[in-house]
Amino acid sequence: MSSNNQLIILRNKEWKNNQFEVHLHYCVDNNFIPSEETKLKRFSTLQEAIRFANEYCREEMVEYGVHVGESCL
Repeated sequence: MSSNNQLIILRNKEWKNNQFEVHLHYCVDNNFIPSEETKLKRFSTLQEAIRFANEYCREEMVEYGVHVGESCL
């Protein structure tokens, strides 16, 4: 069983300590807009975000990708 949903890890230099957020994107189209509704968790390191994403994907059967510009890859 697979899903079209994706986890997306975002990094923004303006956030305190360059934090990373993990968002759940329901890929009904390629228009991903991050919001509090899509945010699952915020982490202080990329390693923590990836570890969480791997566990979440394994449990929820969700893929994870990278958000670049306006695209959901």
